[in-house]
Amino acid sequence: MDTNQSNTSCLLFTESEFMILGIIQAVVGFISIIGCSFIFCIMLIFKKYVFQSQRLILYLTVAIFLSSISYVVRGMGYRHIHNKAFCSGNAFFSQYTAACILTSVACLVIELLIRSFILKTDKWRNLEKFYVPVIFVLPAVFDWIPFINDAYGPTKSGCWIRSEDPQTCDTFLFGIVLQYILWYVPLYSTLVIGCVLYVMVIVTISKRNNSYTALIEPQRQAEYEQALKEIKQFRWYPVILVLINIIPLTTRVITDINPDWNLYLFPLWVISIVIQALQGGFIALIFALDPDTRKRLTFSQIKAAFIYNVMNFEDTVEYPIITTDGDSAFTITTKTEIKNKNEVV
Repeated sequence: MDTNQSNTSCLLFTESEFMILGIIQAVVGFISIIGCSFIFCIMLIFKKYVFQSQRLILYLTVAIFLSSISYVVRGMGYRHIHNKAFCSGNAFFSQYTAACILTSVACLVIELLIRSFILKTDKWRNLEKFYVPVIFVLPAVFDWIPFINDAYGPTKSGCWIRSEDPQTCDTFLFGIVLQYILWYVPLYSTLVIGCVLYVMVIVTISKRNNSYTALIEPQRQAEYEQALKEIKQFRWYPVILVLINIIPLTTRVITDINPDWNLYLFPLWVISIVIQALQGGFIALIFALDPDTRKRLTFSQIKAAFIYNVMNFEDTVEYPIITTDGDSAFTITTKTEIKNKNEVV
């Protein structure tokens, strides 16, 4: 037998079932790419990358965009699942992008905590120089480890860290250990700890809403309202991403417990793939439903913002303004006007 091929008897699904799963992954992954591209365009047009909280959403979108590409590649290359070289490369890329999404969620939860509990200390807010390496570099530091002893390769359900020998279908203990170290433990930890911390954030916000201090400490109240506004911009992203991982995680657990339940496993895997591969669509929906974004998604607003912010027509600049009701507004001011005002002063 060719050493570059896997034993088809180790696979969970038939060739036709893998074809169906591959087509679904490619189509849904492409939809997710469109969703991420929508977010990139809106961020560029309306300059929704000025604040650190907005850039965290940008980093999350980049991670999901890369993950969506991995789904498209995996889906289009379903015929090559038996090819160890292709499968190992795709498994590494899938594991890396999934880890980037996980670290993005962790950073979002940390940012939520900081915005909720620390209002005065600005130095704790400027953590972006740590966020970027944690999101994009840290996963790469660890996700190369499965290349040791060829742990990346064909599994029962696709390409990932293999738990069986591809030739004999015997249990591969090294791969199982890596699955837990590199994925299951970080995933469970993020889900559980993230949910606990998220509840703490919501409780803290509720308590502060019930203790209005604007007349006593106006500066502190202004800081709190700004922090609350930034929290509202990305508070739903961790929740959605936690919910997205519940069904796929349940499917993998059921598969490991009893892989002979093929009648029930295939529909579960179809649902899991649709949910996971459509992450870009989900976050695009959340992004579009944000009140500040939604009210600006009109043709006239998009056209004006594109002319002023992207094409830099007449050397203009867009400045964010916090209105009295807590929403954000924007004004377009030319640099010539700014210069004239400064000369008058």
